[in-house]
Amino acid sequence: MVTSEQITNLEQKLNYTFLQPELLTLAMTHPSFDTDSVGDYQRLEFLGDAVVELIISTLLFQTFPDADEGELSKVRSNLIDEQALAMHAQFLELGEMAHLGWGEEKQGGREKNSILSDLFESMVAVIYRESGWEKTWDIISELFKPLISASSSVEQLLEHINRDYKSRLQEVAQDLSMPLPLYTIVKKDGPEHELTFTVRCEAIGFTTEGVGHNKKSAEQIAAQKILIEMRLLKAKNGAV
Repeated sequence: MVTSEQITNLEQKLNYTFLQPELLTLAMTHPSFDTDSVGDYQRLEFLGDAVVELIISTLLFQTFPDADEGELSKVRSNLIDEQALAMHAQFLELGEMAHLGWGEEKQGGREKNSILSDLFESMVAVIYRESGWEKTWDIISELFKPLISASSSVEQLLEHINRDYKSRLQEVAQDLSMPLPLYTIVKKDGPEHELTFTVRCEAIGFTTEGVGHNKKSAEQIAAQKILIEMRLLKAKNGAV
C-alpha cells in the first residue's frame, strides 16, 4: 500500500484528494512486482495515456488557432513524450511511491523515464475514474498550461521545450537579477559501474534535489523540478 504520507504529499502538489487509496496503489504497481494479489498499472496506464493526449490536444487546439495539424502533432509529441511525462512524475515524486520487483529495483527502475511516464499516466487515470473529466482537466492543465501559455507560437513552444533545463533556469535567475543556480552533489550511491548521483539545486528561492546516473543528468532533473515548481506557483497566483 502507498503510505498515507506519500498520498498527502502528492495531494498537496496536485491540490486534489484521492478517493480510493487502493486504486492509487494499483497505479503505482509495476508489472515486475509480485502482482498475484494486487495486479499492476498496465490497464490504468492505457487509459491515462488517452486522457493525457486528449487534454493536451485540446489545450493546443485552443491556444494556437492558426497552427495546422502537423504543427500541433509535433508539439504535442514533444510535450507528452516519455521524457516530458517523466519530468512531471519526478516533481510529483511518483518514483518513490512505485512498487517494483527486486530486479527492477536493483536496476534503478525508480529513475527510468519509461516507468516514471507510465506512473504519471496511471495516476491520471485514477483521477479520471474517481472524479471525471473536468477535475482531471483542471489538474493536467495546471501542470502544462503555464509552459503552453508562455509561448506565442508552436515554434516558440518547441524552442522552450527543447532548451536544456539548466540553461533555462539560469536565464530565469538572470532575468530576476538573482544569484545563479548553485548545484551541490549530496551523495553517490551504488557500485562504481552503476553509480547514482543525488544533486541539490538552489535557485530563485527554491531548493530541490535530482537523482541521475551521472552528475549532469542529476543536475538537469533538479533544474527541471525548480522550473515546474515555479510554473505551478505562477499558475496558482494567476500569473501565467
